[in-house]
Amino acid sequence: MFKTVRFSCRRIYHLAWCAITVATLSACGGDGGGDTTGTTDTISAISAIAPPVISSTPATVVEVGAEYRYVPSVSNAQGSALSFEITNQPSWATFDSATGELEGIPNSSDLGTSAAIEIVVSNGASNAIIGPFRIKIVPASSLNQGGQPPTIGGTAASMVVAGQAYAFAPAVTNPDNQSLSFAVINRPAWATFNPATGELSGTPTSANIGTFANIVISVSDGPSTSSLAAFTITVAAPSGQAPTISGAPPTSANAGTAYSFTPTTTDPSGNTLTFSVEGLPAWAAFNAQTGALSGTPGTGDIGSYANIVISVSDGSSSASLAPFGITVTQGGSGTATLSWSAPTENTNGTPVTNLCYAP
Repeated sequence: MFKTVRFSCRRIYHLAWCAITVATLSACGGDGGGDTTGTTDTISAISAIAPPVISSTPATVVEVGAEYRYVPSVSNAQGSALSFEITNQPSWATFDSATGELEGIPNSSDLGTSAAIEIVVSNGASNAIIGPFRIKIVPASSLNQGGQPPTIGGTAASMVVAGQAYAFAPAVTNPDNQSLSFAVINRPAWATFNPATGELSGTPTSANIGTFANIVISVSDGPSTSSLAAFTITVAAPSGQAPTISGAPPTSANAGTAYSFTPTTTDPSGNTLTFSVEGLPAWAAFNAQTGALSGTPGTGDIGSYANIVISVSDGSSSASLAPFGITVTQGGSGTATLSWSAPTENTNGTPVTNLCYAP
């Protein structure tokens, strides 16, 4: 008796689908010469695991000599332990991978703006992202404590179709004409964020189909921070958008000469494409990843090859070229020619005789 266990897990930013298949096979027969019987049991478990959700935005301005401290506020429906990672950690700050705390006191040598910082929180099954955001270090007492805070507004589109571009830039006012910086929390992994303008943009693929919730974009002028209301983006599957395939394959080939044709394709859904062919000539090869049909026919392949069809599929929809044919010919005039010059005499000076040529 033996048992085979197969486990596969596909991780997507907001949902993780895990499938477990257990197959048990039993064999009977003492000396190996008897009959054998087998039983197979399949158990499939599919679970959707919610990602952690961040509800606090990082400050993006700090004075020289003042403490900067940001601790992400995270809720985790799964209940498992959280871990944190940071990219572009400032040299003047420390980072706690167990809590996500970013803390430090910049000095005058740190004046300026940091690189784009990103903090990722994981519950072991899926992730949430803070940033990118930048921290601007300004001279002490340079912040305008009595001014008017910036405002941020705008309505982000709540849906995008996989394979199509998404972009949203908030509208801001800046009464005190201060330098502004932007931050984002719960950014979808398929999107990028510009901390200088607050624009969120990207093109999701079919692997990103799902809902991305609690996205918050904030703007700061240093002493004050304003945030948009949390919003959600749903990535929807394309509706009836099949891939396309085009091109004019050559319909003739010469024996001994290489033949090649690769179709042109588009796929609005952004899925991985695969190709297939019907009526493939025996002398040709076909590439299922590119749709390329190629080969070099020989003289034994002279003839006509009809009803060749190349198709493309994105996994749910397909498209095909119109059937076409390839005629293989000898090439040129179809007759062999020989060009040569006969000597007029032997090396001993006597005329050449009895010369004969048979093609």
